[in-house]
Amino acid sequence: MRDRTLIVISGGTIDARAYRETPVNITPLESSIIPDSLKKLKLAEECVCFTWLRKDSKEFTETELRELAELIREHDFTRVVITHGTDRMVENARSMQQLRKMLGGDKVVMFTGSMIPIANELEGICKSDGYDNLRFAIEQARTAPAGVYIAFTEKLFDPSRTKKDYEKKVFVEVEN
Repeated sequence: MRDRTLIVISGGTIDARAYRETPVNITPLESSIIPDSLKKLKLAEECVCFTWLRKDSKEFTETELRELAELIREHDFTRVVITHGTDRMVENARSMQQLRKMLGGDKVVMFTGSMIPIANELEGICKSDGYDNLRFAIEQARTAPAGVYIAFTEKLFDPSRTKKDYEKKVFVEVEN
């Protein structure tokens, strides 16, 4: 198992129903689109999917993040990619950094997601950034040193030095 990547499916825009106008809260698909996305990217063979909670990232609690850290520790994978909503990605990745001792010292944890649902692309509404972000996170998990990161738009971010620019719909580095 240590040569494969654990994909923790936790919801967010990447795995939401298609929409034409951004809703206040996203609606998760009835069943996750992530396993089929991995097949399309030809990455399914190196990944193992685990579905966990599947909800809007604004609804995660500290208790649930501790449970996620325990889940990561208990699984025999050194590489973990968490599909996650972007609204609370930075804050939840920071929480995971603080819980890092619970994870075990050799774990690489990548948070990723999208600003536009993969379902939008499948339904012909518009291109999604989900495929590219998912691929990039898996690729970076292979080579990054142990730690917690945000993998988005072909960039690797340290959560402690990152914020979401809601107007531009991007993540940016900030000075501490």
